Amino acid sequence: MCKYLLITIMVIPMINIFSQISPNKNFWDWFGKNENRLFNLEKEQNKLLDELKVQLNKIDTNLVFEFSTIQNGKREFVISADGYKKSFPAVEKLFNAAPKFERWVITKFRPRREKLYNIDYKGIKVTPDEVAFELVPHNNKINITLFIKNYNESDKSIYGAIVFLFLDAALGEYDVETKVGAIDMKSSKDISNFDDNSWALMCYDYF
Repeated sequence: MCKYLLITIMVIPMINIFSQISPNKNFWDWFGKNENRLFNLEKEQNKLLDELKVQLNKIDTNLVFEFSTIQNGKREFVISADGYKKSFPAVEKLFNAAPKFERWVITKFRPRREKLYNIDYKGIKVTPDEVAFELVPHNNKINITLFIKNYNESDKSIYGAIVFLFLDAALGEYDVETKVGAIDMKSSKDISNFDDNSWALMCYDYF
């Protein structure tokens, strides 16, 4: 009886110690151990990115990531909530827990990009010059209507995904979720001054 009682007493503190280990610290410990593999990810890209996703899922299943190419001896590692505002605190906590890595720039949320690229999703390709917009202030946010060349209402869900990718690139993930209100999509046939709309105007004059 005493033997088993002693074992129980010893096990309980161990459980308490392990339960206090931060999942964010565990992630960065794993990142640090695999830092060289990640920096040279092209050598085993699919396997390594699957491993990375498993580690992020332990924190929040909505978390995703992006890597830049190597520039000036560094890579950028972007932690994103994939547009899910409820997971923004998880991104903030993971970012704040990040140690300093000599070869890495750690970024929270998908940032604005200086250049927008073509998006090809589920057989539909849209280029930046095929998308115009109208901005309307509403309740301290900006409602956006996007006019897309060849837009088809029957493919609304596909175009919706493309639009969010464009907006994330143009405005940044955080601003899309916190400063943008309603988002609507229409055909470019619905406006006359298609060429007068500018993504740069959206980025710098309104946000």
